[in-house]
Amino acid sequence: MGQVFYRFEVATSASFASLAFTNTIAEQPGGQTTFSLAVPANTPAGTYFWRVQATDPSNAVTSAFSSVFSFRFQPFDMRQAIILDSPRDLGSWDETTKITSVSFSPEAFEVDFDRRTGGNRWRDQPFGSGSLQYTLGMCVNPNGNQWYCSAVVQFWFGRELTASTPPSYVGRNWFYDGRWAPIVGYQPQNGETVGLFVGAQPARRGLHRPELPDGLRALERGDGPVAQRRQRVLLVRRQLARRRSVPQALMLMKKGPGISPGPFFTHRTTHHAPTFVVPSHGCRSSVTAAAACSSTCF
Repeated sequence: MGQVFYRFEVATSASFASLAFTNTIAEQPGGQTTFSLAVPANTPAGTYFWRVQATDPSNAVTSAFSSVFSFRFQPFDMRQAIILDSPRDLGSWDETTKITSVSFSPEAFEVDFDRRTGGNRWRDQPFGSGSLQYTLGMCVNPNGNQWYCSAVVQFWFGRELTASTPPSYVGRNWFYDGRWAPIVGYQPQNGETVGLFVGAQPARRGLHRPELPDGLRALERGDGPVAQRRQRVLLVRRQLARRRSVPQALMLMKKGPGISPGPFFTHRTTHHAPTFVVPSHGCRSSVTAAAACSSTCF
């Protein structure tokens, strides 16, 4: 077998009569092939369709197109969101990491990113008698006209990703008191699009935690000299019935088991965006041939 190439097509209709973009790339090692592209800032929200075709030019072999998959693209700018119980400039923090996966199950939603472990991982920050590495947050849009974002669950290095909470318990375990007044008790429903993000260091304001030293309260409020504030947001559609895996993305998509049914399509924001949201000033997308799952992202 010679060098294999993949042609990816994304269209505005399932008939592929009007292609939004195409790209042909060589197969990459490791059983997974990806590509990135710049998405124009004026790309409209809506449902898009994609498929992939494999070719081996040296042997004059071309496969049929894969099944057609769809995703929904939703532009989003976290700087326009209302920030609750987190530093008010949260939506403007620089992005210095990429979310690599989001998995939903009835027990938890697990969010991983490329600087959680390894030599370039986000550094721990002193917190109380211990330390914290990052905070997991969510963006919700209860009425369809205003996004609210808050960093809620704090993780020390090595804390299990399942510490997030069961998806069906978000309303009671995340937005449980007056600090989240506009969305207190709000429970996202199955199929609803929400945003997930991670922020370096403690990212809760801590206004209701008088036991913390003044310096730590200032750090949580975001009004102290906090170096290298960073966050990454991903919009995903929650699905409780089956486990879902979503690489960092701003689009909705489905993928089948292995390369044969088709690749995996995701979106990446380039700048100032939370995980669940795509910044209106642009984003990058990637397509990956990989394992089976369904996913959705902004």
